[in-house]
Amino acid sequence: MRAVALLCSLAICIPAAVSAEPSVGDLLASAGDESCLKVRLRGLCLWLHCSVFSCELRSSLQWSHYRPDLVVTAHNGRSPWAYTEQLARISPGGGGGRRTRLGQAQSTLSFKRVEVVGSPVAALGLPGLCPSIAQPWQPYYLSSADWLGWHLAIPEQWHPDALLPGRRRIAEGDEDWGSVYPRHGFALQTDDRKMAAVAAQRAADIVTRRAQSRVYRYAGGSCGDGCEGPGALWENDAASGLWQPLLPTGGECRTFGGKPSGEVATDGGYIWHLWRPYRCCRPRGQHLITVLDLGAVQ
Repeated sequence: MRAVALLCSLAICIPAAVSAEPSVGDLLASAGDESCLKVRLRGLCLWLHCSVFSCELRSSLQWSHYRPDLVVTAHNGRSPWAYTEQLARISPGGGGGRRTRLGQAQSTLSFKRVEVVGSPVAALGLPGLCPSIAQPWQPYYLSSADWLGWHLAIPEQWHPDALLPGRRRIAEGDEDWGSVYPRHGFALQTDDRKMAAVAAQRAADIVTRRAQSRVYRYAGGSCGDGCEGPGALWENDAASGLWQPLLPTGGECRTFGGKPSGEVATDGGYIWHLWRPYRCCRPRGQHLITVLDLGAVQ
């Protein structure tokens, strides 16, 4: 695909070592991972193109792929990315990360703060790729601004998914990382990597849905004619989104759950790119009539 070739020509298909604080170059480099892009031919779009004297049918190919729309950070009180740390200072909520041992079982109650912002990569309008609905550098969620929701789980502590056991779990096989609801900053978790992932999943769950009773900005909308943007993110569902770790170590795109990978951050700070699915075709008329679905063509 031309877009992938262009990315490679810019030398960002080669994984880059992410620095202690990721730069825009690091984010661009991570966007060149073809295993995350997952470009597929999906169908054929039929357009009606009309001029002053006649109308005719035109066609264009429909492609699907993922885009790194959002940058999500989870940490113990000081963001590992200076940009999101500055955003958090605008609306300080207090309360860094902490751990409390509970009883002889040595369970650990942990807390993380999170930020979700539009990735700078969202500004890239490369030929062949669907346009992103995310706004680069746009803050979509700051846990410090949503103090009641993120610290006290108000009002979500009474949500059915929070009250009924076994609902909305981030899990794979015997590995259970935690629950999505209530979507606050606390979890019983001894593995700091899992704890950070649970916090990140909860924050992304909020911003990818409309009309949530939280302080946030909806990270959705239209990506234009002939384009189908991502919907709500769901745990354990790769079709709704993929997580690409950037800090403390890079890694492959995957959903949370299963055996954790990567290093434990010494300062408790983690950063991911959230890749979300798109489908689109090049507009070739004033009206899209239909899409002939060919399935995923490798």
